[in-house]
Amino acid sequence: MTYYVVFEGRVPGVYEEWEDCKKQVHHFSGNYYKGYPTRHEAVAKWRKHQSNKSKMKMKIFLVLSLLLTIVAVVLYFIVVDEEVTPKKAAMVALDDTEDEKEGQNNDKPE
Repeated sequence: MTYYVVFEGRVPGVYEEWEDCKKQVHHFSGNYYKGYPTRHEAVAKWRKHQSNKSKMKMKIFLVLSLLLTIVAVVLYFIVVDEEVTPKKAAMVALDDTEDEKEGQNNDKPE
């Protein structure tokens, strides 16, 4: 007897009958299935596939989390810089005004 593992189909899993397997993969774009001579081998392949799928989901989650963190830090610094820049500009303007006043005092003959 052949056992079928539907890795990608309508309802992925292990099937004992070809007709049941066929219902899951027929006219399903991107289907992926394979037959195995024993139930033990079919179940083992199915479990390994599920484990690999879980690992891939975890990697994707970690990468997306890292990207979101980077974006958040960049946006934070953009916002902080926008808030600080006007203050810096005002401070520079005050310094220039004070320099001009000091310069005017130095220009007067005594």
